[in-house]
Amino acid sequence: MNLEAFPGGDLVQEGLADLARGVESVPALLVAIGAPRLRRIGLAVPESVIASPERRLYDLLAETDSDSAHSRYNALVRRLVSFENAAECALTAAIRGYSQGQMSQERAAMAAGLDRTDFLMALAREKVDAFPVDLNELAREISRE
Repeated sequence: MNLEAFPGGDLVQEGLADLARGVESVPALLVAIGAPRLRRIGLAVPESVIASPERRLYDLLAETDSDSAHSRYNALVRRLVSFENAAECALTAAIRGYSQGQMSQERAAMAAGLDRTDFLMALAREKVDAFPVDLNELAREISRE
Protein backbone atom coordinates (compact mmCIF):
# COMPACT_ATOMS: atom_id res chain seq x y z
CA MET A 1 0.00 0.00 0.00
CA ASN A 2 1.30 3.44 -0.86
CA LEU A 3 0.85 4.91 2.60
CA GLU A 4 2.37 8.26 1.81
CA ALA A 5 -0.49 9.03 -0.56
CA PHE A 6 -2.68 9.62 2.50
CA PRO A 7 -2.39 12.24 5.26
CA GLY A 8 -0.34 10.85 8.12
CA GLY A 9 0.87 7.98 5.96
CA ASP A 10 4.51 8.68 6.77
CA LEU A 11 3.77 8.25 10.47
CA VAL A 12 1.82 5.03 9.91
CA GLN A 13 4.56 3.63 7.66
CA GLU A 14 7.21 4.37 10.29
CA GLY A 15 5.02 2.83 13.00
CA LEU A 16 4.52 -0.37 11.01
CA ALA A 17 8.26 -0.69 10.51
CA ASP A 18 8.96 -0.07 14.21
CA LEU A 19 6.35 -2.61 15.30
CA ALA A 20 7.84 -5.20 12.95
CA ARG A 21 11.26 -4.60 14.57
CA GLY A 22 9.81 -4.64 18.08
CA VAL A 23 10.65 -0.97 18.72
CA GLU A 24 8.31 0.90 21.05
CA SER A 25 8.29 4.36 19.46
CA VAL A 26 5.68 7.09 19.17
CA PRO A 27 4.70 5.94 15.64
CA ALA A 28 4.63 2.27 16.73
CA LEU A 29 2.35 3.05 19.67
CA LEU A 30 0.09 5.10 17.42
CA VAL A 31 -0.21 2.21 14.96
CA ALA A 32 -0.89 -0.18 17.85
CA ILE A 33 -3.75 2.09 18.92
CA GLY A 34 -5.25 2.04 15.43
CA ALA A 35 -4.44 -1.61 14.68
CA PRO A 36 -8.02 -2.97 14.43
CA ARG A 37 -9.15 -0.32 11.96
CA LEU A 38 -5.85 -0.41 10.05
CA ARG A 39 -6.21 -4.18 9.61
CA ARG A 40 -9.74 -3.71 8.24
CA ILE A 41 -8.31 -1.28 5.68
CA GLY A 42 -5.92 -4.01 4.55
CA LEU A 43 -2.68 -3.15 6.32
CA ALA A 44 -0.60 -5.98 7.72
CA VAL A 45 -0.23 -4.68 11.27
CA PRO A 46 1.98 -6.98 13.35
CA GLU A 47 0.36 -8.43 16.43
CA SER A 48 1.49 -6.13 19.19
CA VAL A 49 2.45 -7.18 22.68
CA ILE A 50 2.27 -3.58 23.86
CA ALA A 51 -0.16 -3.45 26.75
CA SER A 52 -2.32 -0.32 26.83
CA PRO A 53 -0.71 1.52 23.90
CA GLU A 54 -2.83 4.60 24.58
CA ARG A 55 -1.36 5.01 28.05
CA ARG A 56 2.17 4.12 26.87
CA LEU A 57 1.98 6.77 24.15
CA TYR A 58 0.85 9.44 26.59
CA ASP A 59 3.56 8.47 29.09
CA LEU A 60 6.22 8.55 26.37
CA LEU A 61 5.12 12.03 25.28
CA ALA A 62 5.03 13.21 28.89
CA GLU A 63 8.63 12.05 29.42
CA THR A 64 9.90 14.61 26.91
CA ASP A 65 7.53 17.47 27.79
CA SER A 66 4.76 16.90 30.29
CA ASP A 67 3.16 20.31 29.66
CA SER A 68 2.40 19.56 26.02
CA ALA A 69 1.83 15.80 26.24
CA HIS A 70 -1.97 16.08 26.07
CA SER A 71 -2.06 18.33 23.02
CA ARG A 72 0.63 16.31 21.20
CA TYR A 73 -1.25 13.08 21.99
CA ASN A 74 -4.46 14.54 20.54
CA ALA A 75 -2.63 15.83 17.46
CA LEU A 76 -1.10 12.41 16.80
CA VAL A 77 -4.45 10.65 17.19
CA ARG A 78 -6.03 13.16 14.77
CA ARG A 79 -3.30 12.34 12.20
CA LEU A 80 -4.02 8.63 12.65
CA VAL A 81 -7.77 9.15 12.23
CA SER A 82 -7.17 11.31 9.13
CA PHE A 83 -5.11 8.52 7.63
CA GLU A 84 -7.72 5.90 8.47
CA ASN A 85 -10.57 7.99 7.03
CA ALA A 86 -8.71 8.76 3.80
CA ALA A 87 -7.65 5.14 3.31
CA GLU A 88 -11.17 3.87 4.01
CA CYS A 89 -12.70 6.37 1.56
CA ALA A 90 -10.22 5.41 -1.16
CA LEU A 91 -10.89 1.71 -0.60
CA THR A 92 -14.66 2.16 -0.56
CA ALA A 93 -14.60 4.19 -3.77
CA ALA A 94 -12.31 1.68 -5.46
CA ILE A 95 -14.50 -1.27 -4.45
CA ARG A 96 -17.62 0.55 -5.66
CA GLY A 97 -15.97 1.49 -8.96
CA TYR A 98 -14.80 -2.07 -9.53
CA SER A 99 -18.10 -3.70 -8.55
CA GLN A 100 -20.01 -1.39 -10.91
CA GLY A 101 -17.65 -2.20 -13.78
CA GLN A 102 -16.27 1.32 -13.97
CA MET A 103 -12.66 0.27 -13.44
CA SER A 104 -10.47 -2.78 -13.74
CA GLN A 105 -9.08 -4.64 -10.75
CA GLU A 106 -5.65 -3.17 -11.38
CA ARG A 107 -6.98 0.40 -11.61
CA ALA A 108 -9.17 -0.07 -8.53
CA ALA A 109 -6.24 -1.48 -6.55
CA MET A 110 -4.15 1.53 -7.53
CA ALA A 111 -6.95 3.91 -6.56
CA ALA A 112 -7.19 2.23 -3.15
CA GLY A 113 -3.43 2.43 -2.69
CA LEU A 114 -3.18 -1.37 -2.53
CA ASP A 115 -1.43 -3.98 -4.59
CA ARG A 116 -3.73 -6.30 -6.50
CA THR A 117 -3.48 -9.15 -3.98
CA ASP A 118 -4.44 -6.89 -1.08
CA PHE A 119 -7.29 -5.46 -3.14
CA LEU A 120 -8.61 -8.97 -3.82
CA MET A 121 -8.44 -9.67 -0.09
CA ALA A 122 -10.37 -6.44 0.57
CA LEU A 123 -13.02 -7.54 -1.93
CA ALA A 124 -13.33 -10.85 -0.08
CA ARG A 125 -13.66 -9.09 3.30
CA GLU A 126 -16.42 -6.92 1.86
CA LYS A 127 -18.06 -9.94 0.19
CA VAL A 128 -17.77 -8.42 -3.28
CA ASP A 129 -17.34 -10.80 -6.22
CA ALA A 130 -13.75 -10.60 -7.39
CA PHE A 131 -14.67 -11.96 -10.81
CA PRO A 132 -18.26 -10.97 -11.59
CA VAL A 133 -19.98 -12.99 -14.28
CA ASP A 134 -22.86 -11.74 -16.40
CA LEU A 135 -25.14 -14.76 -16.81
CA ASN A 136 -26.45 -13.59 -20.21
CA GLU A 137 -22.90 -13.19 -21.48
CA LEU A 138 -21.98 -16.61 -20.10
CA ALA A 139 -24.99 -18.18 -21.86
CA ARG A 140 -23.92 -16.57 -25.17
CA GLU A 141 -20.38 -17.89 -24.72
CA ILE A 142 -21.67 -21.40 -24.03
CA SER A 143 -24.01 -21.35 -27.02
CA ARG A 144 -21.11 -20.45 -29.35
CA GLU A 145 -19.26 -23.66 -28.54
